[in-house]
Amino acid sequence: MAVIFIGAYASAYVVGGGPRIAYAGFQMAFAFFLCVVQGSAPAFDLTIARDRVIGILLGNIVVYLMFTNLWPVSVSKRIDPAIAAVLRRLKAMLTATTPSERRALAGETQSALAAIETDLDLAQYEPVNVRPSSNWFAARREAVDGIGSIMSPMLVIADQHTVVSGHFANRLDCIAGAIITPQVALSPPPPPAKLTQTGWTVFPLFAIIDCGLSGLQNTFSQNVGFGRLRIWGGKSR
Repeated sequence: MAVIFIGAYASAYVVGGGPRIAYAGFQMAFAFFLCVVQGSAPAFDLTIARDRVIGILLGNIVVYLMFTNLWPVSVSKRIDPAIAAVLRRLKAMLTATTPSERRALAGETQSALAAIETDLDLAQYEPVNVRPSSNWFAARREAVDGIGSIMSPMLVIADQHTVVSGHFANRLDCIAGAIITPQVALSPPPPPAKLTQTGWTVFPLFAIIDCGLSGLQNTFSQNVGFGRLRIWGGKSR
């Protein structure tokens, strides 16, 4: 029982280390139990454990060859749609009618950004023939950082400035649409008349969000794989 406890504890420790290594912990446990728990008494025959390890390695090789040569599949294919979904979730946050709904959407957005960052990390481990270029990774990371930097200011203004929130929501929808349809250049309506220079000066968060969205626009239009955008953006304030 002590030996089984030590082996199970070590395997569980690896499983709890994260999704990148959890699979190895499960296979450790299977191989260990097959080796030790072979009857009513402790066993020391390593043949079963050896065969189990060989089977695991063979399965990994088959899966690697399948998904890198015969049917290439990359994590990167789901990153752009995920970024567009995050932008549309931010739009929903800006147009939500109650503070509780806005905060719930902000939490969902934060979780989605974390998932995108995880996918970007995983995509870097892919083979060269499947993995995107370094410029592609730099563009997506810059986009994720930019979205994270404007989320909190957007949450603040959504409670106080309906007109400005609607304007920023239109800009977010434009960027998201261009990511999904990169061959189309989209132009949102101009800023509303109530969006005066005085408003920008009095409330600095307006300028922060405007600069953040302009940065997203530049990132999407200048780097590989993003759509071409024509988005209104105010001058630096």
